[in-house]
Amino acid sequence: MPSHIAYRLMMVQPSALSCRRRIGQGRESKDFYNDHRVKIPDLSLIHEQLMELVETQRMFRRRLEKEQIKHLVEVEWSRIFSRFDYVFLTVFQVLNLVVLLLFLRFAWSPTPAIREHLV
Repeated sequence: MPSHIAYRLMMVQPSALSCRRRIGQGRESKDFYNDHRVKIPDLSLIHEQLMELVETQRMFRRRLEKEQIKHLVEVEWSRIFSRFDYVFLTVFQVLNLVVLLLFLRFAWSPTPAIREHLV
């Protein structure tokens, strides 16, 4: 995410989505559900398959969250750089106006007399 200095320098407020803290990761101990007293082998096999499915879903969710965070970072930096572009566009246009005013001021002034050659 852009730093607070970048936000202040470009006079941009951070968006609400970028400031939101993530609540609850949902991480639990793997040994919490392990019951070694199970006498039915099929139940143990189903349990292992479900735990693998849960772990793949967690990995998929983490990957999606990382992609969303990357997207949010890109959006925030694009906001900063668009403001940066507007600032420099304004500066460039002001300089163009100054040059135009200087040109118009001296455009119709009389030309200085040309001296004769000193040969």
